[in-house]
Amino acid sequence: KLLKLLDQVGLPQSYLYRSSQVLSLGEAQRVCLARILALKPEVILLDEPTSALNIEAKIIIENCIKSLIEQGISIILVTHDKSQLKHSIHSGIILKEGKIIDRF
Repeated sequence: KLLKLLDQVGLPQSYLYRSSQVLSLGEAQRVCLARILALKPEVILLDEPTSALNIEAKIIIENCIKSLIEQGISIILVTHDKSQLKHSIHSGIILKEGKIIDRF
């Protein structure tokens, strides 16, 4: 089960035994996501999940988000990156000062 979770977030089996102190920020983000998935949530709230990541790690997280949505998990994604929204999710709304200003 743990190996499947690591695979789901794009990490090799060796991460099962790796110390959290040696993980990059992107790796740590994916480990956190795997831990969340272990709880079998119906909804996941992600607040700026890629804000401090390099482009490679950002793409991996975005693809993981897309995969979770395809599996039927609802994602509430808070981001300032509009391109991330269009890449990762099927539909959404954009709020400004608590008001809907766009839908897609």
